[in-house]
Amino acid sequence: MPTDVLYRNSSNLVIVEDLVDWNDRDATSRAPTPVIADVIVTAQVFSPDRATPLHPSPVNLVQEDDQPQNYYRGILPSTVDYGDYTEASVLFVIDGGSVNAYLELWHDVKVVEES
Repeated sequence: MPTDVLYRNSSNLVIVEDLVDWNDRDATSRAPTPVIADVIVTAQVFSPDRATPLHPSPVNLVQEDDQPQNYYRGILPSTVDYGDYTEASVLFVIDGGSVNAYLELWHDVKVVEES
């Protein structure tokens, strides 16, 4: 699950882990299939009302060789302008290239000073 805190004036690591397809399940165990290919995963920070982006474009999240292949990570830039907000919303988009393979997930976070 994504982080619950973003630090002002700092780069922030964002992660989507255990990305699975609940519509494609193993016949025996009924476990969902890990999503390991053919998707683009992005993250973008918005104001708390989810209307105003706080940085100009989404950040691509990528797979890493030393992690399970359904684990995606990226770095939000330190230039995200949180203004006076103490809360924000992160929009995660998982795009598999079709209407049936597209998902938007919102995650509300606290914005704090780096300690």
